[in-house]
Amino acid sequence: MFVCCGGSTASEPGGDGGPSGSAGAGGTGGAGGNVSDGGAGCPAKIPSGPCGNNMSTCNYVDDQGCPQRSICFSQFPPQPGNWLSVTPNPGGSCTTTGQVCGYTEVVGDNLPMHTDFECNASGQWQVKDPCPPTRPAQGASCTNFNTACPYGVGCTAVCVGPDGSWLIQGCPDAGG
Repeated sequence: MFVCCGGSTASEPGGDGGPSGSAGAGGTGGAGGNVSDGGAGCPAKIPSGPCGNNMSTCNYVDDQGCPQRSICFSQFPPQPGNWLSVTPNPGGSCTTTGQVCGYTEVVGDNLPMHTDFECNASGQWQVKDPCPPTRPAQGASCTNFNTACPYGVGCTAVCVGPDGSWLIQGCPDAGG
């Protein structure tokens, strides 16, 4: 289940988004995006809902030009599964330098994980560092829950919920 998906800070969408720079369908796609990689068992559009026992991994590009990956997931095989959006692999090609795509995934009983991809100057999707360049203040707001950022030996800032604030730990000048 995506809480955040395909967020873009660029005004011009585009790109392929396949894993490892595949040259799939690319483009911005129609409603829900186009298949860019995956083959047999992959619906033409980004799927949701039941998928039976079709254990496929399907890669897409959404309407904002962001790579998307859907898997057929069953928490208790061999029970039928459901389509689940997961973070795609970095490295696919993109065309809008600086474009950012955000992904939050929840698989099974695990805590949510957030990842941002950014289109670099070489035209490849790369994982964007979720940590601020300088240590945030205790209690400052944050959005990437469960992110731990190191700021020197033993000093860590952790984005915690449910209010979305930084918890500073082990930093001599932060009282933690």
